[in-house]
Amino acid sequence: MSRSIRLLVPALLLGGLGSCVSPLVSYGGPVTAEGIEVTVDGVIRRFGRVLAVEGTARNVGQSDQGHLRLVFELLDDDGAKIGDATAQSEGLRAGQLWRFDAAATVKFHARVDRVRLDRVELGPALKLD
Repeated sequence: MSRSIRLLVPALLLGGLGSCVSPLVSYGGPVTAEGIEVTVDGVIRRFGRVLAVEGTARNVGQSDQGHLRLVFELLDDDGAKIGDATAQSEGLRAGQLWRFDAAATVKFHARVDRVRLDRVELGPALKLD
């Protein structure tokens, strides 16, 4: 067995090249903005690339919300922005919990060390005629 194959097999067995949720990124605690409490649980990686930010959002306000968009900044260890992640939902009732995956736009080789909620955007629910 060649040396490169011997090194690759343990990586595959340990999930090093597959999908995983990274526990190594700093998220901070829950953040509340616009009556929405957002908690980041992790980042989803595949082949070393960050694909998404996953977490929960809860409407802690008294009113139902229509269109909801979460925007996250993905930062390196120096605090430099290296990408964004966004998630959208059409409606979140008062008290309702939403489990989201926010799709990321990050260069393949970039290392994400921190995720920061940039903003919560609220709007009327979209109506199709």
